[in-house]
Amino acid sequence: MRSKFLSAFLVVVLPVVIFSQTELSFSYPVGDQYGNGWLLNKSGYQFLDYATIPCLVYHPGIDFNKDGTSGDEDLGQPVYAVADGIVVYSDYVTGSTWGNLISIKHLLPDGSNVFSVYGHLLDRQVQNNAIVKNGDIIGHVGKGDGSLSAHLHFEIRKSNMSSTSATYYPCGQSQQWVSDHYYDPKAFINARNKFSSVAFQYDFSNHAQQG
Repeated sequence: MRSKFLSAFLVVVLPVVIFSQTELSFSYPVGDQYGNGWLLNKSGYQFLDYATIPCLVYHPGIDFNKDGTSGDEDLGQPVYAVADGIVVYSDYVTGSTWGNLISIKHLLPDGSNVFSVYGHLLDRQVQNNAIVKNGDIIGHVGKGDGSLSAHLHFEIRKSNMSSTSATYYPCGQSQQWVSDHYYDPKAFINARNKFSSVAFQYDFSNHAQQG
């Protein structure tokens, strides 16, 4: 009887919960997703430190070095894309300490863009216009033009930097100017280091199948 009834008329009345991603997840460019193993070494410049190399500047990013290392001991460590996006710059910058440089454009849920920038790389594993996913290896920690100790220079640029060259460096700009155009990378990533989902219900009873 049950099988006969089901074959004649089938109605699903239970609501189904579907999850929709509402926020782009960001993770750290080195170490694991949470940056473990790279957060305690403060030998490099931190965000808004007043730096003298390669110019007088309020440092617009973070210089990452692996915990417990010095000099070039972290040379060649993998560098990861911090979020899904598209590569808008991948090249070796001549005449600059940048060396191998990559910039990735990320579209946020509100429609705005941010740009993650990875400098001084040993190599580049992605090319211009490549689509990358969170966690893809895009290169390895390098020494820039060879004059620097190994480290990753990492920035997150705000949407108001959209028309600015990836090779730009804010030499001589005020601390306020840097704050207005760059995010603190650690604070930005920590606030977005997971998927935020919202559930909604869909009632399939409106689409009953009759046999």
